[in-house]
Amino acid sequence: MDCIVISDEENEKMNSINTVRQFEQINNPITTYDNDELIAIELEIRDIDQQINRLRQHRSNLTKRQQQLKETIKRNQQTTTTTNNPHEQWQRTDFSWSSKVNEMRTEIFQINLFRPWQLETINVTLAGHDCILIMPTGGGKSLCYQLPAVISDGITIVVSPLISLVDDQIYALRNLNIDARSLNTSTSRDEQTEILHILDGRNNSGSTLKILYLTPGMFFLNMQKITNYIVQLN
Repeated sequence: MDCIVISDEENEKMNSINTVRQFEQINNPITTYDNDELIAIELEIRDIDQQINRLRQHRSNLTKRQQQLKETIKRNQQTTTTTNNPHEQWQRTDFSWSSKVNEMRTEIFQINLFRPWQLETINVTLAGHDCILIMPTGGGKSLCYQLPAVISDGITIVVSPLISLVDDQIYALRNLNIDARSLNTSTSRDEQTEILHILDGRNNSGSTLKILYLTPGMFFLNMQKITNYIVQLN
């Protein structure tokens, strides 16, 4: 068996080291309890931060909904009138959007006067009410949704089976610097993907799309995404 001999000098050094360690432990008592408490505090702080973030998001959602309700109430108050003639009611030009409508009519669409029932339909649409408009060919139906689309947030979705007519309208709108597109069987796959990404929120940060024309087949094929988009707007 080997025998290790420690000199007196080395023994004194070891005793000195042990003395220093004991002194440090006395003056810096870092115990297991302290570590556990520190971890518990850090976890609680993290939990509080997460709750704060959730509350901030909830507040943001409530504020957005509050603003929507205020605007709805304001529109309803504006559309309330003492007249018993609904035609006269919607002919008014003192709505909050009336100045913008006239500006778009003259500067963008370059129209001097509205045709019969155009102004009424536009006002009903901008007030957030449902509307059915039956007019003959060439009566000016397209303006009744194109103009509100330009001054409203989001994308206006138009369902039409008349692809050639849609192509003509898109050409005319783009000449007015209005971003309009169509989604039909002849639309390229890349453009279809881009449009659908805009609808589901994956590619709408820089989108200027205002009017989207859909054939009935494409509408039903992508009904879920379109429905989700409409729900988000409301």
